Parts: sequence; C-alpha cells; structure tokens
Amino acid sequence: MNFKKSISKKSLLRRISGIVLTLVMVINLMYGYSAAKAQVTEEARKASQVAAQKAEANKAPYRNVMYYGDWSIYSGQKNFTPDKIDGSLITHLNFAFMDADENGDLITTDTWADYENPNVGYSVGTDNKYAGVLGGMLLLRQKYPNMKIGISVGGWTRSGDFPKLAASEKTRKNFANNVAKFVHYYGYDFVDIDWEYPTADRDPDPEGNGVAIDKGCKGSAADTQNYTLLLQAIRDALDSYGEADGKYYELSVAMSASPKMMVAIEYEKVLKIVDFANMMTYDLNGAWGGFTAHQTALYTNPAYDEGDAGLSVDSCIKYLENKYGDSIDYSKIVVGIAPYTRGWKEVKKETGRDPKNPGLYADATGENGVTYAYGDINSLISKYNLKKYWDDTAKANYFYSESTGMFFTCDTEESVAEKGKYVKSKHLGGLISWMASLDSTNSVTKAMKESLYGSEALPTNEITTPKMDGIKLDVQASGESYTLNLQNTNAKVTLPSGAKDISVMPWAEKFGKILSYPSLEIKTINGETLTGDWSAGGTITTENGNTVITPPEWSSKAVAPGDTLTFTFKSGKGTASLSNIQSVTLRQKAVSSGSIISRNVLYENNESGVVETTTEKVTTTKAPETTSKTTQATTKAPETTTTAPETTTQATTVPEVPVTTAPEQTTKKASTGAYPRWSPNSVIYNIGDLVQYQGNVYECTFAHTSNSGWTPTEAFTLWKLRSDLVAGEIETTTKGGSSVEETTTVENNYTVNSKLPQHMVTGYWHNFLNGSTALKISDVPSYYDMICVSFANSSTTPGKVTFELDKDLSNALGGYTKAQFIQDIKDAKAKGQHVIISVGGAEGTTYITNQVAADEFAKSLISMIEEYGFEGVDIDFEGSAVSGTDYIAEALRTVHNHFGDDFIITMAPETYYFQDTNPNGTAATSAYYRLAYKIKDILTICYPQFYNSGGMIGYNGFNAQVGTADFLTSLATLLLENGLRADQVALGLPSTAKAAGSGYVSTDVINTAVKALVNGTSSGSFTAPRAYQSFRGVMTWSINWDATNNYAWAKAMDKTMDELPTTAQPTTTKATETTTTTTEQTTTVKPTTTQETTTSKKAEEVTTVDGKQPIEVIGLTKISQNKGDVTFAWGQTNEQMALGQTYNVYVDGQLFGTYNTATQLNYTFATNGNHIIKVTAVYNGKETAGQTLKVVVTGLENTTTQVTTEPVVEPTTTAKVTEPVVEPTTKAEVTTKKPEQTTTKKEETTTKPEQSTGTDVKPSTGLSSKLLIGYYHTWNNGGNPFIKLRDVDKNWDVINISFAEPVSAGSTDGKMQFNISGLTADYTKADFKKDVKDLQAQGKKIVLSIGGYEGYFSLTSQSAVDQFVSDIKSIVDEYGFDGIDIDLEQSSVQFESGNDKDINNPTSPKIVNMIKAIRTICSSYGDDFILSWAPETFYVQLGYSFYGGINQYCDSRAGVYLPMINALRNETSYVHVQLYNSAPITGLDGTSYSMGTKESTVAMCEMLLKGFHVGAYYTNSTDASTYFAPLRPDQVVIGVPSSVSAAGSGQIANKDLQSAFTELNNKYPGLRGIMTWSINWDSSQNNNSFAKENGAFLAALRNNQEETKQPETTTEEPTTKAPETTEQPTTKAPETTTEKPTTKAPETTTQKPSQYPAWDASTIYVRNDYVSYNGHVYRAKWWTKGENPEKSGQWDVWQKIK
Repeated sequence: MNFKKSISKKSLLRRISGIVLTLVMVINLMYGYSAAKAQVTEEARKASQVAAQKAEANKAPYRNVMYYGDWSIYSGQKNFTPDKIDGSLITHLNFAFMDADENGDLITTDTWADYENPNVGYSVGTDNKYAGVLGGMLLLRQKYPNMKIGISVGGWTRSGDFPKLAASEKTRKNFANNVAKFVHYYGYDFVDIDWEYPTADRDPDPEGNGVAIDKGCKGSAADTQNYTLLLQAIRDALDSYGEADGKYYELSVAMSASPKMMVAIEYEKVLKIVDFANMMTYDLNGAWGGFTAHQTALYTNPAYDEGDAGLSVDSCIKYLENKYGDSIDYSKIVVGIAPYTRGWKEVKKETGRDPKNPGLYADATGENGVTYAYGDINSLISKYNLKKYWDDTAKANYFYSESTGMFFTCDTEESVAEKGKYVKSKHLGGLISWMASLDSTNSVTKAMKESLYGSEALPTNEITTPKMDGIKLDVQASGESYTLNLQNTNAKVTLPSGAKDISVMPWAEKFGKILSYPSLEIKTINGETLTGDWSAGGTITTENGNTVITPPEWSSKAVAPGDTLTFTFKSGKGTASLSNIQSVTLRQKAVSSGSIISRNVLYENNESGVVETTTEKVTTTKAPETTSKTTQATTKAPETTTTAPETTTQATTVPEVPVTTAPEQTTKKASTGAYPRWSPNSVIYNIGDLVQYQGNVYECTFAHTSNSGWTPTEAFTLWKLRSDLVAGEIETTTKGGSSVEETTTVENNYTVNSKLPQHMVTGYWHNFLNGSTALKISDVPSYYDMICVSFANSSTTPGKVTFELDKDLSNALGGYTKAQFIQDIKDAKAKGQHVIISVGGAEGTTYITNQVAADEFAKSLISMIEEYGFEGVDIDFEGSAVSGTDYIAEALRTVHNHFGDDFIITMAPETYYFQDTNPNGTAATSAYYRLAYKIKDILTICYPQFYNSGGMIGYNGFNAQVGTADFLTSLATLLLENGLRADQVALGLPSTAKAAGSGYVSTDVINTAVKALVNGTSSGSFTAPRAYQSFRGVMTWSINWDATNNYAWAKAMDKTMDELPTTAQPTTTKATETTTTTTEQTTTVKPTTTQETTTSKKAEEVTTVDGKQPIEVIGLTKISQNKGDVTFAWGQTNEQMALGQTYNVYVDGQLFGTYNTATQLNYTFATNGNHIIKVTAVYNGKETAGQTLKVVVTGLENTTTQVTTEPVVEPTTTAKVTEPVVEPTTKAEVTTKKPEQTTTKKEETTTKPEQSTGTDVKPSTGLSSKLLIGYYHTWNNGGNPFIKLRDVDKNWDVINISFAEPVSAGSTDGKMQFNISGLTADYTKADFKKDVKDLQAQGKKIVLSIGGYEGYFSLTSQSAVDQFVSDIKSIVDEYGFDGIDIDLEQSSVQFESGNDKDINNPTSPKIVNMIKAIRTICSSYGDDFILSWAPETFYVQLGYSFYGGINQYCDSRAGVYLPMINALRNETSYVHVQLYNSAPITGLDGTSYSMGTKESTVAMCEMLLKGFHVGAYYTNSTDASTYFAPLRPDQVVIGVPSSVSAAGSGQIANKDLQSAFTELNNKYPGLRGIMTWSINWDSSQNNNSFAKENGAFLAALRNNQEETKQPETTTEEPTTKAPETTEQPTTKAPETTTEKPTTKAPETTTQKPSQYPAWDASTIYVRNDYVSYNGHVYRAKWWTKGENPEKSGQWDVWQKIK
C-alpha cells in the first residue's frame, strides 16, 4: 500500500567540505590550467570536472525531488505527459519505474510509453531516439537546467527480485553495471534504488497497486548486509563511468518511514555511500487501519498515538537521532510529501479520540481505498460536502463531512510549508513528492519549492552529456582542402520485441549509439572560417567565428551504427594544415528545429600535439547465459493414432472409447549432447548456438537477444529444428508412458479414461477437514463426471509440487491409506469418472516465474500424476501466483506433450483475473485470460469461480451483479467471445451457502444460465450474441459440501446436463477441421475458434483448411438498409489475406461479382420479398460453403418479381445514369434488369464505383479523378515565408487553408476563429477572398482545414456543438470555401478509455459530439461539399494494434478517428492519413513499418483499402462491432511531407512515392491522389518541384474527359434504359443493351468497334479508356502503355467488352 518517492540535501560539514574543494579547484584553474603547455591530461581534466560536479551537488542547499510514473501518459492519469511538469520548481525528477530480474538485468515495464510513444508532449516522431517518456525527460531537462533527471528501479510492485540479485557479488555487479551503463548511454544524472523493503516478507498484492503485476518481496535477514553491498557496487560502477564521462552521477535510495523496516538498514554505512535518501513519510495510515488518521503528518498527535497512528515525519527523524546520534549525515535525508488522498467512509464521529478535531482518530467501518489527486480536492469537497480542518498539533490538514461520513487526508500548501520549516530547522536534505501527475496544478510542488528556497530561483546545473562510444573523427589535410570523416563504428543494435517486461539495455544502447541531427563545429587557430561548395557534404554556416557544417536531414538526421559522413572544406588562406585545426565539436539536436542538446569535442589540438578525445569504453560484465542442468523427463510421448468420428447430420451421443494404456515399452535414443535449455530471459544467442526446447534441439540461425515471444517453435527466422540431434543428458527408457531412469521402480498408474462427456458436472474433493463431510474417492457419487482432488502442496523448491493424503483426513476415514486412494482412482475411472489433481488453492501458492521453476513444476507434476494415476491437472493459482504466465504455459505444454492429447488441463480462475481479455496485457485483471489464451490449443476446460466476487463487467460492458443468471452468462461470454471454444467453458459455483463467502445461487438460477448459453436465449437482462451448443457444463466447490445436503446440487445439475442437446464435439488439435453451418450461415471452424456451430448436413461440403484450401468467410454483416438499398460487408483475417483467396458474392443464387479482398458493397433490390446474399471464399479452384445474409425488402412500389442489381460505375461528373456491372471474373456474367419506366423524364439512378464500399456514394462533382492536394500556411514561419494564394503553383487541385482554430486552445465551448496572420498592407483580406474565387474559377477547390497541432479543442456539450457549427459555417460562407478538412490533434477527440467498444456505435462524448457537428455542417451544403480527413497514423492505423475504446491500458486516443470516419463515410470525400511524424506502425501482415518508404506507404494505405478489426493484432477479434470496413479507392489519398523540413520524419523520394501510388492504383483502381504538408514548404525549399513532378504524374493517370467535360444530357429517355420485359426472369438473364451519353464506351455495347479509336502501342491509356483492336472493343482497367489488348482477362489491364 506504499507508493514511492524521495529527495535530499547536505549538512554543515558537507557544505564546508564543498567550499574547501571548490577553493582547491579555483587554485587549479589559476595555476594548473594556465600551464596548458604542461600537457594537462584528458584524464586529469575529467577527474577535476567530476570533482567539481560532486562539490556542486553537495553544496546545493536543498533538494526538491519529484517522481514521474510512466503510466501518467495514459487516461487514468489524465494524459499527464512530461512536458506538463514545471521543472523550474524541482531539483530532481525521477523516472518510475524500471524493474530488474534476479540476474541483475534491467527490465522495462512499458516499451511503448518509455521508448516509442511520439506523443509525450514533444513532437519528435516515433523513429526518433528521443521518443517516449525517457527521451521526453531529456528534452524537459534541456528547458530546465536547474533540474536533474534520474531513473528509479523497483517500487512497491517491482521489488521482488532484489533479495536474489543482491545475494551474490556476480549479480550485484551485473545490476550495478547495467544501471551505470544506462545513465551513461542516456546522459541521465542519477540513479535511485527503491527496494521495498530489505528483509520484508511480503506476498504479492493481486491488485498490483493499480500499476502493474505485483512481485511482492520475499526477503531475509541477509538483506541487511546485501543491501549495503549492492549500493556500494552501484556507487563504484557510477564512479567508473563518471571518470570516463567527466561527470558525477548521483545515487539515491528510497527510505522506509517505519521504524520496523528502518532497523534492518545500516544507515551509518548507507548514508556514506548515497547522495540522498528519500524518506517515504506518507501512506503512514489508510483505510486498512479501521480508524481515521493522518497519512502524512509532520508531528505525532498525542491524543491517539497507538500503532501506526503514532507515525509521523518527526517520529521517524527522532528514531534516527536516538539510534545514531550525530554519526549519520542528516542533510542527506529528504522528507516525503503526499499530493494525493487516503480516505475512509462511514466514519463514526462519536468514536473520535481527539475532541479538538472532529472525525479524527474515529472508527470507520467501511473502506475508501481509492486515492484521489490533490488537483481533484475541490471536486471531492463539493461531492461529499467536506469541510477542511487543521490539526495544529500534527501540523496537518484533513477533510471531513459529518453528514456523509467521508474523511480524506493529504498534504496541502499549509502542511507543506510546515514541513519545509522543519527541514530547515533540522538541517535535513529537502522534500520529495509522489508523484507529478497527482499535482497537475503544481500548487503543492510550488509550495515545496517556496518552503525551501522562497522566491529565489533554483540553482542551475551544468548539463554534461557523456561522449558517445564508438564515434570517431578522422581529420586530413591535403593541398587547400580539409577532409573530415565522421564514423559511427558501433555494432548494430537489435531491439527486443514485445510491449512489457523486456530487456532495457538494447534500447539504451540504441539511444547511446545513434547520432541525432548531428553537426560539426570547427574552430581554427588562426581564426579563419572554412568554405565549401555543394560537394562539401552539408550546409556550411558560421557561428561565433567558427565553421559549422550540417548534413542534410533527409540522409543524416540519424547516423546509425556503421554509417559514415564525409565533409570537404577549403582553407581561405591557401594551404590546409592540421596544426591550424584547434578543435572539432560534435553537436546534436533532438529535432531539426530544436536547440543544441549535446556538445562533445571529438578532436583537439593542444600546443603539445594533437589529441583525439574519444571516449574510453568501460569493460562490462556480460549477463550470464541461463542454462539449467535440472534433469527433466525428455521422453517423447508415445505416439497414438486417433480417428475422429465421422461427422453426421444429427446429434449423437459421444462414442465410447475403450480405456487406453500407453504402449508397453519404447526406448528413447541416447542423447547426442547436454544442450542448455532455451531461456526467454534476454540471453544473447549467436549463430550456431544449440539449445533444447520442448524435447527437441534447435540451432540459432540469427544472432539475437531472447524474449518470451521468440521461442524456437515460433521464431522460425531465428531457430531451425535439428532433427539429427537428440535432447537430454541421460538415456531414459519409457515404460508404460513414464519417463524414468532405468533404476526407477515406481509404478506408473497413468491411464486414459473414456472421452469427457459433452456436458458434464465437475466437483472438488477435499484432502483436508473443514466441517464438511469427509469422503473417500469411492464415496463420490456418479452424478459427478470429474473429480478434482484438492490440493497438491507447494514446497520450498521453487515450482516443485507434491501430494500426500492429509493425516487428519485419513484418520477421520478410519485409516484411509495411499494404496486405497490410488485404487479408488482406478475404480472411479473404470466406472467412467475422471480424476485430476488440482494445484494451488488459497493456501497452496506455487510461484512459477522463471525457467528453473517451470522445469521443476513440470518434472514434479509428471511424477505425481504417474504415481497416483491422475488424468490431468487443474490450475487453481490464486493471487499473483498466476503472474508467471509464460512459464506456467510452457510447463503445462511440457506435461501435455509428455502424456499426449488426452491429457486433461483445467483451470478455475476467480472472476477478477479474466476481466481484461487482452492476451498481451500485463494487469492482474487479465492474468488468467492470458494463460488460457496461451494454452487454448491444449486447454480442456476453464470454469471460473462465480463466487466470492463482487459485481463485474460482463461481455460488451454489461453490468454484471452477483446472484443473478445474468452474472453467470455475461461473464462466461467474455471467455466464449474472446478465444475459447464453447466446450472449453463451464460455470463454477458453490454447492451450498456454506461452501463460499458469497455467490451461492439456487440450482434454478444455474439451470437458467446454462440453458440460455446453450440455446442463445435471454437469461434475464442479458442475451449472448449466439448459441453455444457444446457449452461444457458446471463445476462446484465442493463435493464434500454437497454431501452435507445429500448431493442435492449434483443431482439437479446432472439432470440439467442430461436435458441439454448434444452435438458432434470438437476433436483434438490433430483432428480434421470441418465446415459447419448455423441457421443463417456456414463457417469453417478450427477447434480453437470462438464461433459456436453445429454440424453441417452436407458432409460432402467438408473442406480441410491446410494452407492450400480457401478459409471460410467471416463477419458477413448488414450495415444498413433503406427499402431495397442494402449495404453489407464482411471481414478478413491476416491468414486469409496472406493466402490470397478471392471472394464470390451471390445475390439470390446468381453471381454478382468477384473481389480480391473483403470489402463493403451496396446492392439495390427491385422487388419486395425475401432475398439472399451469400459470400464464399475461393482458392485453387475450390470454393467454401460461404456465409449467407437474409434480406427482407418491403415498401417498394410498382415492382415485379424480378431482381435487379444496382449498377456500379466509376463516379464521374455526369448526370446520373445506370450502367450494368461487368466484374473481372472468370464466371459467366449475369445481368439483371429493372421493369421499363414509361416516363419521359430522365430516369435517375445512382452511379457508384466498382466494389463500392458505401451507401449513397457521395458525388464528386467538379473533382478530378486524381487529385494533388496541398496545405497552405496562413502565417510566416522560419525559413518558410507566407505566400499569396494567387502565387500557389498551378498543379495543385485542392488547396487546404490552414487553419480554423479555437478562440482558446484546449477549450470546450466550440468557439472558432479563422485568422490570416500573413496578411500585409499589400495583400489584404479582400485580396485573399478574391484569390479564392479566382482559383475556384480555374477549377481549383479551396477547403478550410480545422484544427492543426496547436488548434486543439473538444466538444463536450450540445451548446458547444451548436457554437462550433455556427462559427465554421460563418467562416465557410464568408470566404466561399468548398468544404472542410478535419485535422484534429492532441486531445481534441479521445475515447472514454476502454469503454467504447463498438466502432459502429461510439459513445464517448467527444467523439459523438464531433460526428454530430461535422454531419450538421455537411448536410447544410449538399453533395458537392468536400469533407476530408487528415489524421496521424496514431489515430487510424495504430487502431489495428491498439484501440483506445477497447484497451484501457493504451492511449485513449489510439484509433480515435476510426469511429468518426466510419460514421461519416458516406459524407467523406477522401481520407489522407499523415504518413509522417509517426512511430513504426504494424500493418495487416504483422510487419512493423517505419514511414518514408514505398513499402510503408503501400502497407498503410492498404489498411484503409482492405479494412480491419480494431485491436485485432492482439485480440484476433472478428466481431462486427470491431470491424472498420474498407474505404473506396477514390476515398484514399496518400499523405506525405513535401520537403526535408516539412516534417520530423516520413520524407519519401518522389519516385518511390509514385511507385507506391502505381502499385496501389493497379491493385485498387481509382486511388484518389496525393496530399502533402505543405505548399509553402514545397515553394520555399523545393521551388515547387513536389507539385510539378507529382502533378505531372497524376495528370498522366487522369481521365481528361472526366476532369474537363460534363456529358451531354437531354430530356429524352436515356439510351441506357434496360430492354422491356414483362415476363419472369429466366435462368439466364438477357443481355442488356446500353449506351453511354459520352464518347466513352459503355460496359456492354451494341456499337461497332470501328466507332472507337484503334489501339496504339505508343499511347498512354488510363482507366475507362476504350479502344478497338482486331474487331473487338476493350476497356482499360488501369494505367497502361504498350500492352496488347488481346491479353485480357481477370487479372490483366484490358477487359474485352465486345
């Protein structure tokens, strides 16, 4: 329950020492440096510099320390990014937290937050090494040089491995070297060790303190000495690096405020090692104590000083004074501040123990354990009617309400002022606060600073950046020229994959070995500046009389290991001479427009000679490779042949399978070597290394550092199987399936019973006495299908489990022996029951958190099962014992592989541990789900404990309350819809009211829940999304408690199971996959699929999905329907995309079209009645059964029974005409028709693009089919001047005017304004308006862009929506703009984190209101009004991996544009995502793409063109509620920077951009165009080359007729009218005669080929150009030149029309 913090200061003695040392340095400066000729060594200079810094650190009056938690960037801490910290108020900022494992290796807890997030308040781009919180803190220090920055390791939840790593010299040194190396690479200033606490014996807290999985801290008395030794090792390592870096690194520790824990620390030694100690004088009291008290009092109030109530700052200091007297340096002790609350409720005022202070020291029967930030104190006062009180004795405030009974305690400005006075009076070190985000207003932090320093500014530090390792500079002089070669000689750094708990050091090495925006400053002895032309290698400028050369950003913004830069200069005074180069300094910046962030001299010339000042590299200790010599059963499980029962058309009972025993005897080959076991713990593997894993030997094929995701079986590119080698260390013999040494005589009792029933009753059997009925196994009635023996015991050996009969139970049963117990198990199996062993329970905690423990667990479990004859294992780990998910899963897989596919694995999680269904999460709430997901292919049953639980959140956000059937069904559906099969899920409940503390429900309630799930019906207020007919059944705690009630529970449940329908069951993972069908659809189902199905009636339709067959269609859904106009879509998985299958769409049995990808389509039915849409998957000539969609059409007038498809054509500027669909397919074309319309008025039908993805496609009148779009600045900015609108290059088709902004940035009132700050007396507002009209007259579109980076705002009320709409419409009307562009950034729109799961029905207020506002604006102007979007990849493509509406642990803005675009896709003209200033983004193929390449451009656009399920990269979701359907190609525009300075990253060469566009346009004909930021940058830096080159490129693709000509129209009936018909449609539809009212040929025509131009090999043709060739008519499907039309077909450029 402790948080973390700290700070420090110095004593009078220390200050005197500092002054003396300073005087010594002054003398050195006066006499030593005046003798530069005396060859002062580099080492001596560095030593002097270090000493000076140490003296400076020690003479600082006080430390004002602040902690910053990396999770503060998320919505739970209101997105409090580092830039929001007022660094002028603090001396030390502490990053919290890093973790460390038992080997001393540093572990990161959040890779995205720490290293990759580009949105932590600084715009650096995700490919920039300064991305993430750790980089952001460096940039913050640049702004506030008074502030030092450091890293804190440990914390309340991450201290569990300290006792182990501190126990040996080897691991201490490894840890010390790692932390020192980290601050060296990053250039941080100090290290903080937050071990909570040495000698503590604390079990993990399952809640993990709300921050991370809690590791607990299991210490011992040895920690006292080891803690001191660890700190000394760190001090030594810091000093070693400091000597090389010319920098003094400080060391601090977190210090307990409890005398019980302080007694375990050798402070007389520790305070001599560290620079300051942060005493955590907060959380001294809390709701856990049962009475109200101050959590952070300055003094103890004698009115009640018992127990923790007596703790205070003063009591802690007095403890130290009494124990140590003057022998310790008190100026190093920093006192804690708590800008957050601890609280109580139901406070009994009358029990208060201090009559002066109402409510204080009063009993409180309830808890209010939630903490609130001090910044929220006013809202708490209002909410709970609180009154602020001051305890003048304790010098502490508290807040209390007699009426509501609420009580809160925290530090305030007043209490902080008193603590500051105390610090000064006691000559202590300063103040420390936990943590920055909790004091978002800085009011407490300011009070801290003022209590220590008053109004005086904090002293400024000299920021020393260590020289980078491996950076070399070679300087040559020849003739008139100097040549400088800057080389990065470091080895390439390979980063580990994963989001949590991965190695820190590769990231640190990456930071320390890459140059960022480098430049060189050259100082000459004779004072001359050097010159050079374009070949110099960069831009040459002069600064302070020195020559500076800056390489171009496009090539050198990051100089990676292996890169070399060469610069050439000329002397201005004749011959070049090395003796004239006095120094060369390497300078770096974080961003191109930023200030210099580091300076290091690479080359220096003293009169004594030339000295190259490269950094001496410190030798480090390599982390030991983990090799386990623990002997483990490695025998391969005996092979068995299982034949899956034939699929039949009716429900059948489960076929009987005879009891099978393992083969008599097989002998394993002798091992070929003792290979180390593969380890996930950041072990460095080199090419050729051999390891054993899961019984096989693997060879490393690519050097890497291991992690849990790169197992040899999964990472095919890193490992290859060596089938010629045999794993193991001893020759073993398999006898009856048991792996034992030849001398072993233990009988193997493991046998395989009959298959499990489809619906079954499971119960736990007690191996102990607890007041229930004591039973033998033979006493358990046959109502129970499976018996879980509870429990196996843990041991002192990590991971090892044992079992023996409880002696008290044995005696109570008259001497129940082990032999009888084993025989009873055999007898139970013989009569059809199953018996398994349960591991865990509330008291049987077994921690499996490393490879050694996993091996031991598997080994001991195998031995136990074979000895007793159990058929499987039940995992009932509670608390944080389930935290070692990867290792538990690996151990279970080892056991499963040993026994074979019939081995039973079950688990019984509490409801809390599967609340979060994120397979890659780290919170405790997802612990069991993660485990289930990792072993779902071998998991038999998961039966959650629906008891001893509070209310929970069920499926789709359902508020599940205990005691109802809805509680059971909604929570079970969480598992059923997130990865587990129906046969893998059962309900766990108490058999009697005494069996559990809460959660008992009647068997009638259970019956209702089970049948609701099986039948897909309502259980009250909740209805599952489908029927789960093979739902497994029920489990109870316990059989023994049920026996006290004559087994009434089991009897009722056995009857319920018998009443349930049975279906063919899923087989093992080796079984053939079967195509099955539900009432309305058919789906291919793998054994692990989440979709519940029954067996198909057509056995002949069964297909095997083996990688060469099509994979069944998923997610066919009706999006909308307006009478006969229906929009529908289906989904697509990564596997389906990789396979390359196509899709056939059938309407009422006739082929409508063939599509390369899943998409969204529109179809118009012409007749009322029932219709069927079916989509099938096609590959290698084979077609799946498909999914079907029933459509009922009513309300159409004058219809016949004929069916008509809605024609699909390319959108043009023509009047609306109807044209039949001609799809590129090998199938026979089917054309349907409408009944003749006898009106003389032109028939109006909607034209739509091929493979349309929207309803009522928005016409694009006046817009070109290929657009060049640019943003226009209305302001001046450095090096990029404002230009008149009339002077914009003529190649731009659409000009986005930037920006309409809120009147006040960050506002929520909706007030908007539009200013043109670049206007002058020579170019006025009237001139600008005239230019708008003139450009529009030339066919240009002028669009108003809303937002931008600095123009962020949000709409949080209807009044704000109304105001926004009114203001934007006024601006549009005043200037005559053609549309609006949405460029909302920062926090303008964001999800209610984790609570906005349906992309089709967003609920977050900011999103809903923005949609409403944009729709209102667009509807005011009609179809010609342009709506475009300009999101960053963070807001769109990132949604595939992280979606803030679903995942509460990611940024609440991730993917936030998707529901807005989805809701407004029919109004949307196009979307141009900003493919720049972006972190690497994962594409649909699973590859992480960095922006600025052809490949990334294609991949990012394809995400929009193919569609995807949000969050699916980790969840594999296929639910319609997560599906973002594809955009039409004409709605997709590529967005890139126009110049090197236009963006921090993402620049791409025009040729690569055009190549990407061509590839996309070929695959998705009709791709709309190219967008850039910005027109101004292109003009100022490129002389408009971006516009000219890309404008010409698009012009070549553009259909000039569509651009420039409106088709001729008449009032007569159009010639495209379908032929008359009065009969029912025949099997084959008659051909349709059509004629297009332009020179373009219709799809199907009666015109002669001679009426079209002959094909010419030298002519460029674009989409929908028609030619004649050899008596036939052909249509071009995309850009082509020189391709013979006779080469036509489904995948070719030409389509034969006639």
